[in-house]
Amino acid sequence: MLSILFLITKNVPADPLFPARVALPPEKHILAIKEVEPLWELSGLGELLNKVGKIAEALKELRVEVQGRWVTLVFNGMQEVLRIRLAPEGCKDIGRLEADLARAFNQGIILSRQAAKKKIEEITGWSIPEIPGLL
Repeated sequence: MLSILFLITKNVPADPLFPARVALPPEKHILAIKEVEPLWELSGLGELLNKVGKIAEALKELRVEVQGRWVTLVFNGMQEVLRIRLAPEGCKDIGRLEADLARAFNQGIILSRQAAKKKIEEITGWSIPEIPGLL
């Protein structure tokens, strides 16, 4: 097993030539030496990374379709637009088409975030609180 040692010090003077670098402390400054496990050996980290991989894959595969009057958008769980379909009759009035596209896009982002939150909760078993802008 690989170990990492931390020196716990106090009153360590800075190196006068390189202020960002700390001078090596004399032994009177060392309070303790602590051995810790490296991050990659912490228990449960492998399981967490596995869940993160499953979440990323599930969100890429997730599909949300939103229809406006003349526009249909398809999003994935990462809030990326995968497809845009326009009805030919909508192209006659560009102003209304633009407004319809904006409404469909905003609704798609909201629905995609909700579907992503539900999928993450399903995979992890965690309950994600409603935090605006998070998901």
